[in-house]
Amino acid sequence: MKAIAFILVLVSGAASACILLPAPNMALLPFTVAAPELAPWLIVISFLGLAAALRAFRRLALPALAALLIAAWPLMQIPTVEHKMATQLTAPAQRPPFVLLDCFRGIRTAAIEPELLPFNIHYYRPRAAGDRPGLIDIYGGAWQRGSPTDNQRFARYMASRGYAVFAIDYRHAPAWKFPAQMEDVRAAISFIHAHSRSYQTDPDRLVVCGRSAGAELALLAAYEPGPVPIAAAIGFYSPTDLTLGYADPPSPDPIHVRAVLEAYLGGAPAAFPERYRAASPVSYANRPLPPTLLIHGSRDHLVKPEFSRELYGRLIASGNRAVLLEIPWAEHAFDAVFSGIGSQLALHYLERFLAESLAPRHPKAG
Repeated sequence: MKAIAFILVLVSGAASACILLPAPNMALLPFTVAAPELAPWLIVISFLGLAAALRAFRRLALPALAALLIAAWPLMQIPTVEHKMATQLTAPAQRPPFVLLDCFRGIRTAAIEPELLPFNIHYYRPRAAGDRPGLIDIYGGAWQRGSPTDNQRFARYMASRGYAVFAIDYRHAPAWKFPAQMEDVRAAISFIHAHSRSYQTDPDRLVVCGRSAGAELALLAAYEPGPVPIAAAIGFYSPTDLTLGYADPPSPDPIHVRAVLEAYLGGAPAAFPERYRAASPVSYANRPLPPTLLIHGSRDHLVKPEFSRELYGRLIASGNRAVLLEIPWAEHAFDAVFSGIGSQLALHYLERFLAESLAPRHPKAG
């Protein structure tokens, strides 16, 4: 029994430490991403460890209790998030903000397989009839890696909720420098818009959504003047001010932000100031823009949450519609744990944001 207690407390203690401590390198980052998102599982393990310690190894009771309290911290923050969001969105909820059972059984999605379109676009056809809102999803990966298959569970989920989902591709750095990535994104969006009726999509209700590097591209696609109207933009943990991001990298800096930006933009801001400005969504915040939802973890150690806060503040100051969802416990790429507590909150408010932003042009149900 002592051995069981020791193992349970060791596992729960190590996992709880990942909730509190940032990852010093990329090898450890998945643990700090997953630990808070799997808090309900950690609570169970920590409780079992505490029970075993009280029964057979009392000296471990205090660390077991500490691990239990740390594991419970993300769940205790959910009401704070809901309170902050209460005044930002008025559309009715499409799903509960958090379902504890989903953390254990997973969020159920329809088995929708993508159709391969030109430009390596992966299209998830919605089950609902009629022209549906189009959701254009752009993957992250520091502009250097990734694939349209990266967010399949999200794409299937949104398609099952009635959205025509297009996961698009783009060329990667360092072989291809900015603006090559934006050229690919614009080409894909233009194709989707031109053939929208063929893919059960309303051309007047196109939404761009991206994660990390993909969020920067999504916001630029929505903010830069272009021939295709974008109805709304969603950015998960987006780099929004690349000049400031270079000057003030995170600490610790497991991804080596400056090297990533130099690979993407060709060098430092001193050498390419205009390129950094053009690639920064915050540069466009002083003009009329589509509604924007920004989602960021407060403990993000790859892209600081300050950048989403800065863009949000500038959008509001310019009279634009903007919503900021900040999740206190979440790290970068927290929604990779699709059924995690942060991902559940993100889906809840993302759907409410889309319902509100697209409501005036939603077709009648029937």
